[in-house]
Amino acid sequence: MSSRYEEMQLLHMPSMFSSYLLSPRLLPPDFLIGKTARIMDGYAAREAIRHAELIQVEHPWLYNYAERRVSSNAKVVLSTHNCEYELHRQAASRFGKGRFSLQMVKKAERYALERADLVLAVSKEDLSDFDKELDVDIAHKSVIVPNGVDTTATTPATSGERKAAKHDLGITSENLALFIGSRHAPNVEAIASILRIAGRHNKKTLSIVVVGSAGEGFRDMHNVSFIGHVDDYRPYLRAADVALNPVISGSGTSLKTLEYLAAGIPVISTPFGARGLEIEDGQHVLVSDNSKLEENIDLLISEEDLTRRLSSNGRQLAVDVYDWRIIGSELTQALKRRGLV
Repeated sequence: MSSRYEEMQLLHMPSMFSSYLLSPRLLPPDFLIGKTARIMDGYAAREAIRHAELIQVEHPWLYNYAERRVSSNAKVVLSTHNCEYELHRQAASRFGKGRFSLQMVKKAERYALERADLVLAVSKEDLSDFDKELDVDIAHKSVIVPNGVDTTATTPATSGERKAAKHDLGITSENLALFIGSRHAPNVEAIASILRIAGRHNKKTLSIVVVGSAGEGFRDMHNVSFIGHVDDYRPYLRAADVALNPVISGSGTSLKTLEYLAAGIPVISTPFGARGLEIEDGQHVLVSDNSKLEENIDLLISEEDLTRRLSSNGRQLAVDVYDWRIIGSELTQALKRRGLV
């Protein structure tokens, strides 16, 4: 990494507190961070931005703040993680409220997309959403930079290591199906599909474990257990025989799918969970709607040849296409081609 590179994270108690106030109105928790940063940022932050030649802003909410602080000859790159408008349009539809806040999200995101010198999108689907939902044509100044995974930190477990990991976690079932998710609305929504198949397998044969804050507020049911937040979920990756991604809404691409692939776990995903990724059904992942979730779990715990193929091909895809080192190199080349570095 270049010695000229500097990374800054803006954390302010007022903006963190605002997340609790904004959540009922369906605004993003960090929606106000740019406004609070303009009032409360420190001298070091202002000076670092003022002297920078290139600024990369994560999410649209900080764009206006960064734009006001940069020098006149600096370039600003907007790194998008989702189409925020599409994400919050889904939430507004789901809860039947939030129309006014949705327009605020639309205005802020469109402004950032229009003003940025370069836009990084995680998939062509997000670029399509920007064009369709926000009526913003950024084809001439956009680059697809996919989400990635550290394939050196996340590696496949041997059968012996998987058995040991189960023992260490106190899991006595022959097979473990894993779902990992933060308390993000699409993840919480996905749990309903898991609960629909609760109890259809004997716990001695199969345990389904939900790891992460998405499961907070749920109680264990039959063979489904909710672990809640953990500091390190890799032990569960090493114990898992099957990985699940039953999400049916959201935006961007799925980080959990990439983690599963890097860990060499055979994956069952909805089409939405595989959205924006170079995944081939039956070669890297089993892709189907959630009506076939139970059927596909049975298939993977009984068909060893299929399990091995998905595990090997999925891991290879993660290494060849989605390793952060590859993605970082491609981003650097994209910036060079545009004369930004």
